[in-house]
Amino acid sequence: MKKRGLISVATATALAATSLVVFAPASNAATKTITIAFQGPLTGEEASVGQDELAGMKYAIKLFNKKNKGKYKVKVVQADDQGDPAQSAKVAPGIASNKKIIGLVGAAYSGATIAALPYYKQRGLPMVSPSATRVSITDPADGNIGFPVFHRVVPTDKVQGPALFKLATKGVSSPKVFIVDDQSAYGVGLVDYMKPTIPAGQGVGFDSVSDKTTDWSATIAKVKTAGANVVIYTGYFPQAAPFFKQLRDSGYTGI
Repeated sequence: MKKRGLISVATATALAATSLVVFAPASNAATKTITIAFQGPLTGEEASVGQDELAGMKYAIKLFNKKNKGKYKVKVVQADDQGDPAQSAKVAPGIASNKKIIGLVGAAYSGATIAALPYYKQRGLPMVSPSATRVSITDPADGNIGFPVFHRVVPTDKVQGPALFKLATKGVSSPKVFIVDDQSAYGVGLVDYMKPTIPAGQGVGFDSVSDKTTDWSATIAKVKTAGANVVIYTGYFPQAAPFFKQLRDSGYTGI
């Protein structure tokens, strides 16, 4: 999560650099304004993710504007999707219909990206996501493919899922792992690519729980019945925190 600000710097700079081809003025021309958009969670429970990415983007733009003072000036249009696919489908049309916008940093989340894709694909608006990892978004065989507008600068779930399992079980002599996903495009995607790589006997249980869940007692009972000593939750902080607090409060002492 901490690296996402740096990722946004790179994506914003890339979009700004690309725009030079479009807006190349004569040497004595007035300053040209280049407009790019940011889409991500800027309010709500997921706001820290979007705010970090936006901060990185703004920093890159500040450097670009300083270097190109008098020639180009980049400005940002912000779209707050709260990390929610339904909200993403509401804000994306406004970005897509703004003909001044030449590119987008976002969306931050896989579900929000999939919801916004129809609008950005129809417009032909380039997207560079700092953090959407679902494999299907770049899979030609999938109906949600983002080609030709979608790009990302992070490894997909195909890489992150197996890596997460290795990290969670590192140093555990006899891991018995229980995995819980949040039913989101992100959470399910990680588990889909994690499962086939789990060594025999190390996966002792799976559960899929809505990200609207507040009472985790049913899942906790499954964890204990399975005899797990490692629990992996593929989801986001606002749901993970109460889940693990309730898990600890129940007497669970594993990882």
